[in-house]
Amino acid sequence: MQFKGAVFSPDARFLYTLATKFKGRSYLIKWDAKDVNFNPIDTTPAYKGPSCVMEINSNGTNIAIGTNDGHVVGVNANTMTSYRLEKKHKMPVSSITFTENSSHILTTSPDHSYEVTVNASQSSLYQKFVKL
Repeated sequence: MQFKGAVFSPDARFLYTLATKFKGRSYLIKWDAKDVNFNPIDTTPAYKGPSCVMEINSNGTNIAIGTNDGHVVGVNANTMTSYRLEKKHKMPVSSITFTENSSHILTTSPDHSYEVTVNASQSSLYQKFVKL
């Protein structure tokens, strides 16, 4: 396994790492950063193939993962469940980030393309609010 990314939650309580096999599945691993041994708390399959980049949003609720085949994966950081998977690029995702309010995920690729993806977890909350 190769580690392809690591981010701390904004409060530094958790560490999230992205581990991937060369031609196999990717895993998101949640660690207890307050434990002196950094023990893993949870591991979840992130994607069926290799992944290459990751980012956490400013409030620590969502993680965005970019894959080697151009997909964007959204993961709920608390429940460690995927909520979005979308093909955005023809080549690997080379960078990934959230907008300031986490409403969108921005990605780039070596093919000189960029994409803006609606963050489904944020938009569904907004839609529920508007329907009230």
